[in-house]
Amino acid sequence: MVSSSQIGTAGGRRIDRATTVVVEPYRETDRPLIRQLCCDAACAGRPLEEWLPMERDLFADLFTAYYTDIEPCNSFVARVGEAFAGYVLTTPDTRNHARIWRRKILLPCIFKVLTGQYRLPLRTLRPLMGLALALARCRGLRVPLDAYPGHLHINIKECFRGLTGAWLALGSRAFSRFHELGVEGIHGIVMTSRSRMEAKYERLGFRVLQQCDAPRPPVRGQEKSRWLVLAMTREEMPTEPLSISSFRIARGSIPRK
Repeated sequence: MVSSSQIGTAGGRRIDRATTVVVEPYRETDRPLIRQLCCDAACAGRPLEEWLPMERDLFADLFTAYYTDIEPCNSFVARVGEAFAGYVLTTPDTRNHARIWRRKILLPCIFKVLTGQYRLPLRTLRPLMGLALALARCRGLRVPLDAYPGHLHINIKECFRGLTGAWLALGSRAFSRFHELGVEGIHGIVMTSRSRMEAKYERLGFRVLQQCDAPRPPVRGQEKSRWLVLAMTREEMPTEPLSISSFRIARGSIPRK
């Protein structure tokens, strides 16, 4: 539980300094909220439709269904009062995740596209090709999984992003879970257009292993984004809950390409 020391608004309601963020284990009723937020923040915090014109259910299946349907014990949600504020989805073993994901998530999604249960418009091909080319330039965003076997996927609703407490509370619970499971190292792949978001992860203790340009945004005027591969060893992971007072700006800066 983390008390926020910032002020903002959520759903038209004022969030003041007394606001408390509570992190709870994932429940089945959270599934549609997680899927919606995943799509709402798909493109560097912007909606999926600004990046890939594809069905939201297909995207949500690919990026959240494994965690909520196969490994729900490692998924957590944040609430501010009764409002859903965000989620963190984790797994201690990325290699095992990838094997199961390909069989139980990817193949069924391909089948649904081929049989018309999910529609993949032709206009999706151009951004998908851009994505494939960007990944090729990045050499697949490879992560040394022997050193960093676990990973996490975290998202905060837009109306709560100014409340650092929600982000810290989810990060704290994820680190705690990784410690409970004895995970030797963790990683995450972040798409961002904001240097302050990079610094935010750095202040948590993450290091940048790799970075490269993400596909050019299809929406004119939208900021260009980058992918960051972030990592942290077990020794570097915080063992105590993170607080806003301890969340200080780290010296130095994240190296740029």
